[in-house]
Amino acid sequence: MKKYTYISTLLITFLGMSTLFSCSQANDSTKKQERVAIPVKVQKVKTENVSNNSQYAAEIKSDNIVLLSTKLMGRLYDFNFEAGDVIKKGTVIARIESAGIHSSKARVHAQVEMAEVNLQNAEKDYQRIEKLHQLGSATDKELDDIRTYYLSAKAQLEVAKNAEDEVDSNLSYTTIRAPFTGVITKKMMVAGDMASPGMPIVEFASASKFKALANIPASKIDAFEKGNEVMIYVDALQQNIKGTVKRVVPSGKYNGGQFTVEFSLNQHSKLANGMYAKVSSSKGLVQKILLPENAIYRKGQLEGVYLVNLQNEASLTWVRLGKTSNGMVEVLSGAEEGDQVITTVTPDLFDGALINF
Repeated sequence: MKKYTYISTLLITFLGMSTLFSCSQANDSTKKQERVAIPVKVQKVKTENVSNNSQYAAEIKSDNIVLLSTKLMGRLYDFNFEAGDVIKKGTVIARIESAGIHSSKARVHAQVEMAEVNLQNAEKDYQRIEKLHQLGSATDKELDDIRTYYLSAKAQLEVAKNAEDEVDSNLSYTTIRAPFTGVITKKMMVAGDMASPGMPIVEFASASKFKALANIPASKIDAFEKGNEVMIYVDALQQNIKGTVKRVVPSGKYNGGQFTVEFSLNQHSKLANGMYAKVSSSKGLVQKILLPENAIYRKGQLEGVYLVNLQNEASLTWVRLGKTSNGMVEVLSGAEEGDQVITTVTPDLFDGALINF
């Protein structure tokens, strides 16, 4: 009886294990049947010869920037312009109080008029005495005296005119005018302030001609020769403007090993002093791995691609990317020539997914 019970127990255990094994196989089979391949498009990774482009930060500057000041001391008035105002050439920007100079002008002008009258009288007397001398009715001394008087009157008029010219010159310093058509970029004083000789009143810049300035590393400076054309992308305008290398500062000793390059720009109505830009240069060809932007998988700050492994599965690989241009992105590391990369990154694609292409 005990023997029979033992055999029965073994039989039940065996049947139970068989059932479990069969169920396990069935579950595995079901899982394999449930794993559906995701259709994708694949591109073979290869290196391409592309232009060796580089970009450098630049700043747009007016081609002509001046500091307007006066040579006189006085209080500013009639100063109604603000920074950003566009002003035509010759327009009065500000004036300086000049009561003393105006009174001097009146005084020297009167002296000029008096000297002119004296000269006219002296000239008439000289001509009269000269005729009398020819007739023998005037002595040599009388002729010499009147000639001396005439020359003295002539010299006095010249002195008076020079004094008037000097006052006129000082009077011109009381008026600050726009030297060319441009824009006030900075206002250093306001109406009522006391101006001193040489003290800047406004910074004034051309509103029509501009240049770009960029600092170029010494290792790249040979790509910028005078006359070379470059493309300059202006951030504020979101467009490229053609530029030409105008000059290269010949020493980078005091600029951290960088050389300042000046570019003349094609005229553009919307350029403004102080705008930021990027200078692009191209020198020769370089081999790069380029992939379409839609092949890039992004998660937070991480960037990766799905490569195809030997089991025809999607294998997520993190990569380091470079510059993007025209829908193509440079892969610096993480993918190698010969790899197969999935270019259709859809929401249902995941690491280890079975794929079909």
